Amino acid sequence: MTITRAFCLWLGIISLSITPLVNAAWKKQEPLPTPWYFHDVDMISATEGWAVSHPVTGDHGTIVRTVNGGKTWKQQGGLFRQLSAISFADALHGVAAGNEFRYTIDGGRTWQLSNTVTGSMYDVDLVDQSTGYACGFGGVSKTTNGGQTWVRQAIPLQGNLVGIDFVSATTGWVVGAEGSVYKTIDGGSIWLRQRHDTPRFYTGLSFVSATEGWVCGNSAILHTIDGGTTWVTQAVPAGADAIEVRFVDSQNGWAAGALRTILHTTNGGQTWTLQLGGVFEDPANRYPFNGLDAVDAANAIAVGGGNSIYTTTNGGAQWLSRGSGSGTIPFRVERTDSNHIWAANSNSEVLYTVNGGRKWDRSIIQLQLDCETCSNTADIVFLNNNEGWAVINGLFTTTSWVWHSVDGGKTWQSLNVTNTGPLSGLAVVDAQTVVAVSGTNDLIFRSTNGGITWTAVPHPPGGTWFGAVRFVPGTQTGWTVGTGGKILKSTDGGATWVSQRAANHPFNLIDVSFADLNNGWTVGGEELHTTDGGATWVQQNTGVFASVSVYAINPTTAWIGGLQDLGRTTDGGTTWTIERPSNTDWFCLTFLDADNGWAGGQDQTIDDVPGSIWKRTGSFLTPIGRSDAPKPMESAGRPAPPSSAAATTRYDQ
Repeated sequence: MTITRAFCLWLGIISLSITPLVNAAWKKQEPLPTPWYFHDVDMISATEGWAVSHPVTGDHGTIVRTVNGGKTWKQQGGLFRQLSAISFADALHGVAAGNEFRYTIDGGRTWQLSNTVTGSMYDVDLVDQSTGYACGFGGVSKTTNGGQTWVRQAIPLQGNLVGIDFVSATTGWVVGAEGSVYKTIDGGSIWLRQRHDTPRFYTGLSFVSATEGWVCGNSAILHTIDGGTTWVTQAVPAGADAIEVRFVDSQNGWAAGALRTILHTTNGGQTWTLQLGGVFEDPANRYPFNGLDAVDAANAIAVGGGNSIYTTTNGGAQWLSRGSGSGTIPFRVERTDSNHIWAANSNSEVLYTVNGGRKWDRSIIQLQLDCETCSNTADIVFLNNNEGWAVINGLFTTTSWVWHSVDGGKTWQSLNVTNTGPLSGLAVVDAQTVVAVSGTNDLIFRSTNGGITWTAVPHPPGGTWFGAVRFVPGTQTGWTVGTGGKILKSTDGGATWVSQRAANHPFNLIDVSFADLNNGWTVGGEELHTTDGGATWVQQNTGVFASVSVYAINPTTAWIGGLQDLGRTTDGGTTWTIERPSNTDWFCLTFLDADNGWAGGQDQTIDDVPGSIWKRTGSFLTPIGRSDAPKPMESAGRPAPPSSAAATTRYDQ
């Protein structure tokens, strides 16, 4: 069950299929260029190159191109079947391989489908305009017409062959399972095994001539100077890994792999130095590098999981992150001004930008957990551009439910808070006073020392969990909402709470936002509005399907996010207009004014659904009419969480 379906069941709402209508005022900011894992990259010059990506699950793939050395990328062609490798012989002729073969003869403007059907291919090398080789399960396929057709070549190995490299149309090597290295000197008619190092698994190789080359895998790098007759193992720094290796000549090369490892040598591998990653304890090293290429001794690129793209133009003295954002799902967005914005994402990630979202960088709060939705960053608040807090909501945490940053979200420190359990909402009252609410229990917590220690706060009972807590900036007044439509209010910085609405209503509430001390909205299974600080709440008919987020800008203007819908009012909620920038479920919102802001959520276009953040600029557009908006079904309570990973998202705690 997807997160959205589980969420609809939780709210008690009928699911509806809606065709999205794109509004030009909205532009996607992340993840760019792709939400999926990169698996290969091929640079044909210092500026022009190609890469392929596909999701962890799902038979889909994309091809992207750069013309500025990896700084920016643009998708070429449509959505293909899963692609794992790409290779160009020159600026015009290229092939891509995976669960299908694609080829281009016009520099990627069009990608034709080969009529050859084989099993999955994991690497490909187009040697010239006509001749190329690809490897997969137990064999190699060869093309002599630029990728239009492929002929299978048998190798006596019942396992995957995942790396291939040719130095001419006839001489090359392939590596893979059982620590196997095979060589051919006759274009693949005969393959001879040079190594059989069970239980190793070799994954990468690079040859600079018919006699000298390297293979890597399982944190090992081997070197030959006699065409593979003999090999010498080269020392790799402790805690490093090598999935792929690339040499530009006999001296200069790189290796990259798991733990965000990038290794470099300037003496043919006699010594390898760690340039990036490779530290087991560092959460930032969660994603592996799968693809690597080098143009010369100065220019190299590494790509991999989590939308990772890193480039260097100075031999690796500095590696720059080029991907924007992450495929993880944003649940909350927070800003201190028009440039500094943060997103609380799934899998304990935080995204941050210092330029209004033109580039989103990633920080990771915790080490890799058992699953990507087991321990989410549920909410995030910043006191200023540097100091902020984040809370974790999910099944697991490593050391703390509350984390603290003093460098704008680049790094996070555990506050060793273990007495609260999963937390779904967070609010900062002042530099010392922080309030959090539970995502699994009817509990409110308060800290008066900047989050170091927390005390459970007595409050009117009712319901089983809270969805959000928000305070009006610069005041001691705030609200929290949750199951059964409950609403509580505090006027003393969260020290005490009074009930404004009991937890005996048919719909749950999961977000709340106030423009000032009197005017605010809360949303969930229904949308409610108040003009008297919550003394009375009035239901509004917004036209937003399954509202999940709300942001009040001023007493009359607010945005609501729902499943595929974004609604705006400028008259206090009397009328609403709907926009649908994409097929996204909008979990979080923040706005500068009525026309400019950010929205984030989960894209429901395709399987292995990623998250994304969009920015809106400009005047309001012609509204999209909604006469087909379904009405919520009454639900007396929250159903049991689904058994899938969807049950561990912020909305299913």
